[in-house]
Amino acid sequence: MSPRAPADRRRRLDDYDAKEWEHVIRINLTAPFLLTQACLPLLRAADHASILFTSDRVGRKGLAYWGAFAAAKLGTEGLMQTLAEELRDSSRIRVNSPPAARRRSSPRSRDGRQRWLRNRVVVLRVLAYAPT
Repeated sequence: MSPRAPADRRRRLDDYDAKEWEHVIRINLTAPFLLTQACLPLLRAADHASILFTSDRVGRKGLAYWGAFAAAKLGTEGLMQTLAEELRDSSRIRVNSPPAARRRSSPRSRDGRQRWLRNRVVVLRVLAYAPT
């Protein structure tokens, strides 16, 4: 499951209405928190468990015109770091946020091969965090 509100509508912070801001935060920050919280008892009982939060370049450094999406992804990064610290000495659960794959914005990215290669990079990055 990868909840993600559309980030394709970039704008200035003062152009957001509260309802849209709350929607983006709810999908990109609150939903991962609630899902993680609900799954923690099962993950604690597992021999090998990992929690992977999806990140984005604006989750590492806020950028102009990314507004609520950047705020949510920066929050997700903080959530991941906080949870990793809380679980570090008391659990075998690994908590990570792999770097996001850069996406092309050119028309070539619609080509099936380009999309397949991009998705393969994402899968390989996620597999790097899988337990052995």
